[in-house]
Amino acid sequence: MTATHQARISENVGGPGAEIPLPFHIKAMAHLRGTTSALHRWAFEYGLGNATDPFSADIRRASSPYGYGQWLIRNIIRIMKFESCGQFAIDVEHRIGSITRIIDRPPVQWFAGPCPECGADLYGQDGKDVVKCRECSGTFDRGERRDELLAMVTDVLATAAEISRATHLIDARVTPVMLTHWHHRGRLPRRGANAAGDALYRMGDVLAVINERERRHA
Repeated sequence: MTATHQARISENVGGPGAEIPLPFHIKAMAHLRGTTSALHRWAFEYGLGNATDPFSADIRRASSPYGYGQWLIRNIIRIMKFESCGQFAIDVEHRIGSITRIIDRPPVQWFAGPCPECGADLYGQDGKDVVKCRECSGTFDRGERRDELLAMVTDVLATAAEISRATHLIDARVTPVMLTHWHHRGRLPRRGANAAGDALYRMGDVLAVINERERRHA
């Protein structure tokens, strides 16, 4: 993913407002090379070089970590009879942990406005119903914070990409393509453009379309 510049922070892929891929990730590529070398070494230790079946021949020809992994999984019962299988398992587990620390993203946080008690910025986590203040340790209901923030941003103008990243606030899956589609169908007016020429939409108008859609589905 990182080699082909497909790594992204958000779920937006393609279309208007798509997020720009992350730059080349040197640590990820270093782990890829190291893992490829290790799986190659283990596969040949357990007989890949001597195997004559077509599958093994294809794996040797492709010379990829995915192929070596497939071959090792296919032969795992036989590999378990080797004395070195314990070291093999430890090596793979260690590499999985290292790779996961690079590619795994931290919990998604969303801005929940100022703390009603001390004024500090509040940040909630997806999937949690309570927002806790880091400064005064006060706890607040996610739904109540959401309603208060929505009341504050009704007249705010934002681009399609910015609105799509506020799904935690809108409580609905909204993409830039959906907003453009609503506009062309005459359901969502555009309210000018920013300095870069990106169309602006009023948050209150977007919420009205979402609420109308939910009522129709209900």
